[in-house]
Amino acid sequence: MKPLFTDRTAGGFLEEVHKQRTELRKTAEYVVSDGGLIDQYYEETKLSAENDHVINPDEEDTSPEYSYQEKTETLKTWLKNRLAWLDANINSIDDMVHTITYVIGREPALSKVDEYSYESENYDIADVDFYGVVKALAEGTVRIHVQSSTYTEEDPHICETWVTIIVSDTPFVPEYTVVSADQTVWQKGTEEDITLTVKRNEEDETCFSHFKGVLMDEKELIRDTDYTAVSGSTVITNNAATLDVLSEGEHTVTAVFDDGKAETKLTIEKAETPEPSPEPTMTPSTSPEPSGTPSTGDTSNPALWTGLIAGSAAVIVICLILRNKLMK
Repeated sequence: MKPLFTDRTAGGFLEEVHKQRTELRKTAEYVVSDGGLIDQYYEETKLSAENDHVINPDEEDTSPEYSYQEKTETLKTWLKNRLAWLDANINSIDDMVHTITYVIGREPALSKVDEYSYESENYDIADVDFYGVVKALAEGTVRIHVQSSTYTEEDPHICETWVTIIVSDTPFVPEYTVVSADQTVWQKGTEEDITLTVKRNEEDETCFSHFKGVLMDEKELIRDTDYTAVSGSTVITNNAATLDVLSEGEHTVTAVFDDGKAETKLTIEKAETPEPSPEPTMTPSTSPEPSGTPSTGDTSNPALWTGLIAGSAAVIVICLILRNKLMK
């Protein structure tokens, strides 16, 4: 089975460890802190322990009250110490897979640890003996499996890792290159982070294990505060809040590794000034020219009404004439 600590793929084990560590640590702190989960359930767990003491008495436990309180504080102290140890050593998991370059014709390195066992994946390229002495045989890359076994009276404790060996006629010089950047110009006032991807020219899968930090104009940035870094090759995300305090102009971003570095340029532009909204302009209204005839509000046609009146009068006259003739 492939050791979990060698899984440096995107979304792999190491990336998940760094991604989930912050939230998991908050939960652990809540458990062990004064007034935390252990203290909140102290009375309930104490009662359970006392009942268990009655059923299964412990001859050495002469004072159940003191003993349980002491054991509770011992547990909290142990957990706090483990959290402190994890904080100090969490980044060491990135270095659990080591790369060693051997040059044909030179004396091999000697790594003798009695309780270790060694095995080469390809004995045509490199051989390894019982004491961990590696002998280069041909050019190529090979992994050496290293296993440590510590036996106790109860059960064995086994640790293992892999050592990658590059056999070459010439010394290997690692090179790191920024292969992608989502942008090289950043404008103040924006909330977008900048992501850089750095690749290694050989054994890129081990790139992240060599990562040490980031410099901005030779000033070291704080990991998980100013930026984050995950594997796949090495993906660095610079936080917008950190970029916003930089001065306007060109800056040098340097990704530092234990055997090299990669640089790229970043230009910071001033924040965009919003243009003022144009003031509305008043257009004067135009009144119609006054006509010679005053307006009375009557919009009817006078000629039409005059014609109707004249026609009616003619009809009346004709009717009167006809009536007089009939009466004679």
